[in-house]
Amino acid sequence: MRSNTRPRAVAVLLGAVLALLGAAVGPLLTTPTAASASTVGGTIARSEIMARAQNWVDRHLTYDMNGSWASDLEGSHTYRRDCSGLVSMAWHLGASLTTDVFLSRARNGNGMEVIPKDGLKAGDAMVYDNDGGGTGGHIELFSHWVNSANHNDGAYVYSFNSDGQTVQNPYANNNVGKLGRNSNDEMNQFTFIRYKAVDGERVSDFSGDGYSDVLGVNAAGDLMYYPNNGIAIADSTARRLATGWGSYSHVMAADFSGDGAADILGVNSAGNLLYFPNNGFNISGSTVLKTGFGAFTHVTAGDFSGDGYADVLGVNAAGDLMYYPNNGIAIADSTARRLATGWGTIRHLMAADFSGDGAADILAVNAAGNLLYYPNNGYNISGSAQLRTGFGTYLHVFASDFSGDDHADILGVNAAGDLMYYPNNGLAIADSTARRLDQDWGTFRHAM
Repeated sequence: MRSNTRPRAVAVLLGAVLALLGAAVGPLLTTPTAASASTVGGTIARSEIMARAQNWVDRHLTYDMNGSWASDLEGSHTYRRDCSGLVSMAWHLGASLTTDVFLSRARNGNGMEVIPKDGLKAGDAMVYDNDGGGTGGHIELFSHWVNSANHNDGAYVYSFNSDGQTVQNPYANNNVGKLGRNSNDEMNQFTFIRYKAVDGERVSDFSGDGYSDVLGVNAAGDLMYYPNNGIAIADSTARRLATGWGSYSHVMAADFSGDGAADILGVNSAGNLLYFPNNGFNISGSTVLKTGFGAFTHVTAGDFSGDGYADVLGVNAAGDLMYYPNNGIAIADSTARRLATGWGTIRHLMAADFSGDGAADILAVNAAGNLLYYPNNGYNISGSAQLRTGFGTYLHVFASDFSGDDHADILGVNAAGDLMYYPNNGLAIADSTARRLDQDWGTFRHAM
């Protein structure tokens, strides 16, 4: 899925904002405002797909299948102004496909694939073709569920429908007063598809090149960055990002801003959860996301919702596994949800996309030292698979896509202080494929 020559992601800010705000339409998420730079036909982050679709909304482009084509946000490529042109543009394809081509390619696994309805993530699409070919079908871009806990309540979408109308979108009514929202009955008419080149979520990928790096806080309290150089790290390429992190109780690296490169989050000695944006492979300044995290036994970050923006998860003092969605680079108690109880005895908590479906799963090391995998089932977890035993003596265990194949791997620091790498081999890990990346990590306070 990912090309090894993919250019490093950079932030692209959209200057335009919605002019058609209208009345409030329910509990909607923040309008996408950033995208990471993809190339035509190349890998693309979910956050970029959404920002590209929003760009056509912001420009008030109207539906005209036979009219002049419209440029994308870079202005370097044009697409047909209809429903399939919108999705072609959002996915950054090299041509404006038709609905029957989308459906055919997905059914044949040609760069796309058919997925179950409940597997929809931001940037996926839903298509039907009612004439067997030609222009009679329809396609829409999925944004998010109306109710993540009950998919039968329908979904918010980007949709381009008929002559003279601007794009229906999830955040405000268009020029004819239509909001991009589908009922469950409407959704059941569609086949749900995914672009195979959608980039995975970024945990610890500080460089934004598609391969997770390793970060840690050493005994001196220095926040260190070890670039991933060919599935390897070296002290010679390590760089100190900041000092004074020795008192932080939790430190994590994940793409909170949605720009394609991991940011740093940490819980300081006052119990405040702080967000440090990644500014050109450096960090500077912080924002307090929330207070009261001092009593949490574990805090981690990963894109649990699959929308391209890392969320926050943690185990509170009561042993509840809590999920805090990222709502516009912010989290709030009002949107938090309890995923499970009885997690007070776990040793390590991780959120990363182990399954490769674009949304973070949950992994944990329990009191017995067993490494467990909990698949993300529509923003919930149910049941677990045991990946390996013997992790009880590990000082640190974390998950990230170190190999760059869109499936999170397992890394950890063993009792000897060795930093070990366990590749994800078909949703499994094995000692036979494990490799030591570095040594002398026994004194590190945090590793990620």
